[in-house]
Amino acid sequence: MRHFRSVLIPAVLFLLPGYASAGWVQQASGTTNHLLSVQFPVDAQTGYAVGHNGTIVKTTDGGVNWATQTSSTLSNLASVQFPVDVLTGYVVGGLPGLPNILKTVNGGGDWLAQTSGPPYWLYSVHFPVDAQTGYAVGEHGTILKTTDGGVGVEEQPGQEFKSLQSVRATPNPFPSFARVPSHSSERFSLYDVSGRRVGTYRGDRIGEELVPGVYFIRTEGKKGIPVRVIKVRLTPFYSTRPYFPRPYRFSCMLKVRA
Repeated sequence: MRHFRSVLIPAVLFLLPGYASAGWVQQASGTTNHLLSVQFPVDAQTGYAVGHNGTIVKTTDGGVNWATQTSSTLSNLASVQFPVDVLTGYVVGGLPGLPNILKTVNGGGDWLAQTSGPPYWLYSVHFPVDAQTGYAVGEHGTILKTTDGGVGVEEQPGQEFKSLQSVRATPNPFPSFARVPSHSSERFSLYDVSGRRVGTYRGDRIGEELVPGVYFIRTEGKKGIPVRVIKVRLTPFYSTRPYFPRPYRFSCMLKVRA
C-alpha cells in the first residue's frame, strides 16, 4: 500500500494546473492562424514562426512579444529557416497558384517570392552550412536544391516530375472543367479526397459536372502518383484563386521555462 501511494501522488501532482504549466508557458502569438514551424537562428531572443494564410510572426525579446510581418501571400507556410543569422531567411509552403518559396535579406522587413520549379506543396527547407546551398522537400517526392541562395532552383534526380507533368491539368483550379494538354483523347480516372473513384473523363473534359472540391486524377489503367486538381464554385466574383475557409481554431505558443 505504501508503494501504491508513492506512484499515485506524483501522478496526481503532474495533472494539477500549477505543475502542468511549470515547463511550458503560453505566449500571445498575435494570430489565430495555425502555426506550423518556429526557429530561433542564433540566440534565444530573436525568432520567427510561420503558418497558415501566409502568416509570419517575429519576436526580438524571447517571445514576450510577437509582431506580424507582411508575407504578401496566402500560401500555407510550413517551414522556416535562417541559416546563419537573423537577417537572411527562407520560408516554404504552398497553395495552388501561389508562391511556395519566400526569402528575406533584412530580417523579414521584406519577403520576396522565388522561382521554385514545379508548383507543388513544400513542407521543409534546410540550409546545412551557409545561406547559399539549401534544399526544400515536398509532395510527390519533390526535392529542390539551390546553390546560389535561391536565384536558381534545380530539380533533383530521382523525382517523378516527368510522369506528373505529362498529366498536368489546366486550368487548376478550374470552375467548370479542366484539360490535360496533348492528352485530350485519353481517359482519366478521378478520385475524391477519401480515395473513392468518382468517375472517368476524357482529357479535354476533366471534372465536368462535379461539385466543387479537391480531386485527384490518374491516367486510366496506368500506375503512377495521382495529380491534385481543385474545382471551385463559379460566382459573379469568381477569380482563379480558390476560397479556403479559415479554420476556427486558436494558435498558441508555448515557451519552456528553465
